[in-house]
Amino acid sequence: MNIALLGFGTVGKEVALSLQNSSLHYHSHLNTITLKRIYTRTPAKIQEAGLASNLIADSVQSIVDDPQIDCVVELIGGTDDALFMVRDSLEAGKHVITANKALLAHHGMELWQRARNKSLVLGFEASCAGGIPIIKTLTEGLAGDYIHKIYGVLNGTCNFILSQMENQGISFKEALALAQSEGYAEADSSLDIGGLDAGHKLCIMSGLSYNSIIHFKDIPIKGIDTCDSFDISFARRLDYRIKLIAYSQILHKDDISDAIDADIPEEYTNTHAHRTRTMLWVHPAMLPDRHPMAHLQGSYNAVSVFSHKAGHTLYYGKGAGASPTASAVLSDLVSLNRECSHHVFTQSHLWPDINTVQNQVGMEFLRCKWYLRFVVRDELGVLAKIAELLSTHGISIARALQEESKNTPLNAQSTDTTAILIIITHDSYYYHVQKALATIKQTPLLVQDLLAQTIVAYPIIPVPQ
Repeated sequence: MNIALLGFGTVGKEVALSLQNSSLHYHSHLNTITLKRIYTRTPAKIQEAGLASNLIADSVQSIVDDPQIDCVVELIGGTDDALFMVRDSLEAGKHVITANKALLAHHGMELWQRARNKSLVLGFEASCAGGIPIIKTLTEGLAGDYIHKIYGVLNGTCNFILSQMENQGISFKEALALAQSEGYAEADSSLDIGGLDAGHKLCIMSGLSYNSIIHFKDIPIKGIDTCDSFDISFARRLDYRIKLIAYSQILHKDDISDAIDADIPEEYTNTHAHRTRTMLWVHPAMLPDRHPMAHLQGSYNAVSVFSHKAGHTLYYGKGAGASPTASAVLSDLVSLNRECSHHVFTQSHLWPDINTVQNQVGMEFLRCKWYLRFVVRDELGVLAKIAELLSTHGISIARALQEESKNTPLNAQSTDTTAILIIITHDSYYYHVQKALATIKQTPLLVQDLLAQTIVAYPIIPVPQ
């Protein structure tokens, strides 16, 4: 099988060197895969890496038009040029392997269908969770099971930043700068810290897990850019850790009936309790110390999959970096060369583009304990008043902690004497939490000149049973 690479960044270089050194024992299964061409906007890097100059392609079109090329590996990134490159490669009758999660989250339906119409394979193991073989797990390992929930830590940059904030006691800005200096974050890190990267991966994995079309634009996403060091400190004191969690779950008729009974309005429940819904979200969350993901450090990722027969299974590994991502690309190439992936891709009915759209909802149906943090006026009776307002929305308090904010940056930013109030609730729906917080926000209990920072609400993810 002859392949061409589009892109020669850190991952492209790792893939190319692995293929060139396939005579090594541990790469012996790559011997029948030949790298023929590489396209990059900086061709000098190819020779600098010790690769032959005859590998350099002067254009993408020359690769698309080359009848000797069987498969194109797209490692350009983005959703503009990459989309046309993948489209053209498929139309020319070439298989495609990609690590581009944004491309698939936005255009996966179209590209999977194009590949299937041509009896081609579109491989994308490298698009989700780096070196963790989660796509093969969902499409092969658990193909005979019914998956009803999947969640995880899916962005290595965010996990590195939160780990540094926790371990070093530094601010978000300091941790981000450190991540950028050590190569874990790009100069423009908005896709990572804003949660969009994790959302792209969640969109892809959920569509495969539930055999349904998932619309990325309908996933509510909140990143870690609002995470404060004192929240991380309070989390530790309360035996929790903060992680950016990407979460999806199938909601069945009992879930919907319970929500109706809890007075969640018709605009969310639609009164059709017999219809299933898919709940998806990306949001910072609290994990108990005993949770298997709580101590995930650095750029590692982890994915929990819950299925009917296998129960809870956990997948852990490096979620970013040249070597883990290259490993996933090479895995797709080997599967394609052995014709394993061709059978799965063309004959399985798992793929979203040949299935239907499910009703997709946000966090309103999420029922769990919540970590609530308020910056309040340091005066008598504040806790009692907030507890009363929470109670009017059906939210009861399991644990509370209040102390002066003199040791945080907040005190210097306000003209009032402030205190930080932490509340852990009993199980409550997010819909009711939102309503309660909106009410509290209108009261004089909060410090108005810090209003943007006064309230934080993080779901608490229970330890898997």
